[in-house]
Amino acid sequence: PDPSGGKEVCARRDVVEGVLAERIGANGPPVGRSAPPIAEPEIHLHPSYISRLAKVLVEIAENEGKQFLLSTHSEHLVSSLLNLLITKDLKPDDLKVFYCSKPKKETVIELQEVNDKGQIQGGFKSFIDAEMDNLATLFKIAK
Repeated sequence: PDPSGGKEVCARRDVVEGVLAERIGANGPPVGRSAPPIAEPEIHLHPSYISRLAKVLVEIAENEGKQFLLSTHSEHLVSSLLNLLITKDLKPDDLKVFYCSKPKKETVIELQEVNDKGQIQGGFKSFIDAEMDNLATLFKIAK
C-alpha cells in the first residue's frame, strides 16, 4: 500500500537521493572511497519507501557504476534487496551480505552467501527472530 494515497511524494528518485546525500554527507564520500559507507539509510522511511530506496540504490549502482556499503538493522531493506534478486533486477554477484556479531569482546564479520532466489544461506542469523516471535504471538502460532 502506498501511504501517500498514490501521489508517490516520497518515492521519487530525487527524494531518495536526498536521503542518500544526507546519510553520505553534502560533499559525497570521503576522498579515495568508491563505496560510500551509509549507516541506516532507511531510517524514518515508511516500509513501502524502503523498497523504493533499494530499487534506486540498484539503479544508481547500475547506471552510474557506483557501489554502496550499507549498514542496517532493517529486515525491510534486506528483504527488498533480496527481492530484487528474485525479480532479476539485481545479480547475486552484485550483492554482498555480511553478518556482524560480537560473541565476546571481538567483532566477528561473516560473509553470508546469497543466491538468485533471494535466499541467504543459513538464513538471517537471528536478524528477524524477535519479529517472528511477535508474529507467532499475534497469530497464536504454536512453536
